[in-house]
This record gives sequence, structure tokens and C-alpha cells, in this order.
Amino acid sequence: MMIWYELFTIGFIWIALVFLFIGMWLTFAQWKKFGDLYGRKLFTAIWRTYFIVLVPMYVTLLCIGILSSVTTYFTA
Repeated sequence: MMIWYELFTIGFIWIALVFLFIGMWLTFAQWKKFGDLYGRKLFTAIWRTYFIVLVPMYVTLLCIGILSSVTTYFTA
């Protein structure tokens, strides 16, 4: 979240809302599949999904930040 804020200087409420929506969607999917909610399975599914989403996002933002710093250094 801090990398996002440093790069784009806009609030990250939209990212939080997307993650909330992903969690709600996974909860609904588990409820439809099993007919009941199992906390451990739900937590594991949400944890894995967030990991799959956040790792590429972190790498992408890191690369954008490095490129931004390099271009700022050489143009200044």
C-alpha cells in the first residue's frame, strides 16, 4: 500500500475495496459449493488468492518505482 501511495499519491481505498470484494466473492463461492462455511478452508482460500494477487502487484510496483526514480535522476 505504501509503494502504491508513494508512486501515485492517491488513496488506496479502491485497492482495499477490491480485496474486500474478493473476500466476499470467495465466501459466497464456498457457501454455494459446500452449503456451509468452513473457517479454515475459507481462510486458506483467501490467503492464497491474496498471495497470488499481491506478489505480482508488488513486483510490478517495485519495477515502476525503480524506473521512475531512474528517469527522475537522469532528467533532473
